[in-house]
Amino acid sequence: MDPNQRKELLIKAMAEGMSYAEYTALNKQLAKEGKTTGSQNEAYVNYTKLGAARLKRWEKMYTPTEEFLQPLATRMHRGEQWLVFSETWCGDAAHNLPFIAKWAEALGIELRVILRDENLDLMDGFLTGDRRSIPKLVRLSSDFQILSTW
Repeated sequence: MDPNQRKELLIKAMAEGMSYAEYTALNKQLAKEGKTTGSQNEAYVNYTKLGAARLKRWEKMYTPTEEFLQPLATRMHRGEQWLVFSETWCGDAAHNLPFIAKWAEALGIELRVILRDENLDLMDGFLTGDRRSIPKLVRLSSDFQILSTW
């Protein structure tokens, strides 16, 4: 994919992506309905239910300290945005997204979450080795240049 195509997809993802609150609401609703994102199978439905509980637990338990946030703040770019690829069944996302969301909120960074399996064309530009590992955080400048990924 050429850089202009990628930039257009990033702009679209940030415009159409979910807020963290929308993502957690989706996770909770799907868990309640016995559904999941992506492939509908019993294992993924169970992981979605477990993920909903983990998200809620971490949201209650974790508050970032100023001591933690200050070094991050000095490294942020004006107008920085964060895009995260995820799926509701992903256990790593359930453990990491609450932290990422709280950091973004505290630092005044716009955070958007998109579903990996609905955005494979964009996801394939951010592989970990040869895998579509999630969660995947993409730090973007205000003009949608990629600052870093995690």
